[in-house]
Amino acid sequence: MSLIKGKVALVVGGHRGIGYECCASLLMNGIKGLMLVGRDEKKGNEATCELETYGDGDIRFIKTDIAVARNFQNVFETTIKTFNQLDMFIHCSETINEYHWENAIKLNLTSVLRGSIMAMKHYLPKYKSGKEGIIINLSSVAGLQPMASLPIYSSTKHGIIGLVRSLGSDYQYEQYQCRVMGLCPGLIEEIPLFAKNQPQGIDLDLLDEEICHWPKQSGDKCGKTLIKIINTGKNGSIWICEGPFCYQWKFPNRFELFATHAKEIAIG
Repeated sequence: MSLIKGKVALVVGGHRGIGYECCASLLMNGIKGLMLVGRDEKKGNEATCELETYGDGDIRFIKTDIAVARNFQNVFETTIKTFNQLDMFIHCSETINEYHWENAIKLNLTSVLRGSIMAMKHYLPKYKSGKEGIIINLSSVAGLQPMASLPIYSSTKHGIIGLVRSLGSDYQYEQYQCRVMGLCPGLIEEIPLFAKNQPQGIDLDLLDEEICHWPKQSGDKCGKTLIKIINTGKNGSIWICEGPFCYQWKFPNRFELFATHAKEIAIG
């Protein structure tokens, strides 16, 4: 049973990259309404027209900078005014900027925190059309391992995983009836790591050394994984989409480790 048909989704960064692929998959699976959010008005309008070929859903675009706190409320209010409904909040916008790292944190982590909390506490419970709302945040496989070449980017992606697992607790679900999940893609064949010129503050040789063995995938695979997460993902779960694989990541339980290795790790 699809949980997408007839629903409305607000997709931050839905006009480009992985966000675009996610929107295409949502339309192919019967989404009723899509509100795309981004800063590039030209790209947003182009994406809106291109996405019409994937389905019959009503697609809109809002030009705004969601790294600015006051803009997020307007995004939610405009979505509600347009569709009178909101079932999903999906955050796919990100940047790699190790030089102006405070800007990277604002977009990659702070805006994800702000949007997720606003969606969960104020908008999804009131405007969802079914029994639960859905929040999906884009992290990365770089959020599951250290990266010496991209410490800021990796840190923000680790932060998103912590957010998803914390908001995706039974306690939060009982209060707000929102299922929260995370998507961690690997390298995408047709999407360059850096959208513009060669970035400052990054050792590209070190970066290449760290990611040279990572398998690549097509962007549409991320969109297909999103659909699987929506339809089958458990609250608080983290999903990896890398190469030919799509699977839920399992985190170790430190108390089980205590029990298994008590004698080895005991102090004194």
